[in-house]
Amino acid sequence: GLMSMTVNEALHTFGSDPALKAAAKKGRLVPDAPTHQVPNLSSLEDGLEASIKDLDETARNKLQEVFGKQVTIEGDTATWNPHAPENDDLVKVQDANPQPPRQPEKIPPKPALQSPIISAIQPEPGFPGMGGKSIKPKAMPKAASVSEALTAVGVTPQSQMSLHQADQLIQSLHEAKPVKLTSKIATITAPPVHPILTEDFLKNTTQEFLNLLPKALVKKLPQLKIDTVPDLWGSLGEYHDDGKLVIASDYFIGRPIKQATADARQILFHELTHWVHTELPVSDPWVKAITDHFNARTVGETIEPLVTNAFGQVVYSGKRDKWFDVYMGRYYFRPDEAQRLGLEFPTKCLEKLADPAALSRAWNHSPESRDDIMLAMRILFP
Repeated sequence: GLMSMTVNEALHTFGSDPALKAAAKKGRLVPDAPTHQVPNLSSLEDGLEASIKDLDETARNKLQEVFGKQVTIEGDTATWNPHAPENDDLVKVQDANPQPPRQPEKIPPKPALQSPIISAIQPEPGFPGMGGKSIKPKAMPKAASVSEALTAVGVTPQSQMSLHQADQLIQSLHEAKPVKLTSKIATITAPPVHPILTEDFLKNTTQEFLNLLPKALVKKLPQLKIDTVPDLWGSLGEYHDDGKLVIASDYFIGRPIKQATADARQILFHELTHWVHTELPVSDPWVKAITDHFNARTVGETIEPLVTNAFGQVVYSGKRDKWFDVYMGRYYFRPDEAQRLGLEFPTKCLEKLADPAALSRAWNHSPESRDDIMLAMRILFP
């Protein structure tokens, strides 16, 4: 079951029913939300094993690099050692000014739209945004369409996209006079002490996303309420409608700093895309185009388990197709989903605008991936 998953996804799918029950007693599970979410590594028992026979040498090396002595690899088996010391280069949380435990969040009954555990990202050194500073739009007119923006950086729907071209493309998508965050944010709450999710980081990264959106579009959307909680029981982020966005802060502790920062940026872009996609009416041309495209891509396919954990439990289901990320086919079984299919299709495309290297990889995956990304990017043009 590891073949369709990245290294991080594979390691984060271990769990057991007793752990879920214990979490429910502590109020850690979201009421009425799906209970087959991916558990965190901290809940694993010493000596838990999983087959890695489908992982190539590069993936195995990454596995060992990220978790160090906490994972032992022998042959085709990975063994979890939760009590082993962490790698020296991993992010450490500060223990200054300890805060009392937070009370469980009150979550609306509708299942939250989630960010999956995403693959390790190695962005180019010094690419914009890694330092948590907002990227200021360049003083140049924005292209009138997706095709015009691609042509301007020397890319066609048939060609590959280099890292440099991906960076140029992202910069060219900025509005000359974007909406200011202060006019669209209701509340934003960061952990008291955290190496990555500072209030400035959340504000600046959200402003970067707003830099891409036409003002007329932003006016249609509700005020943002961005919050952080220690744990979302396997999910890294959730969108709960009406502008409510939540990020799981504990995930980033113990991660290499560069990977953790890049992951946090993509997760925030992912949930902000949910904000756009789910708050627009189903009659919106872009929303209808997403639904039609999803139906066309998956015609004749049945809903099936897309990812299962080491115990055969379903993590999430959907239509597999040949997406550049299997998560794009996920179904939530929400009441309005028939009119708004592909809830994770635009999110996985537009989250790549947070990292030029990730955008380049997704674009170069296949001709179908280019169609997916171009359709998702239409929302960035009036």
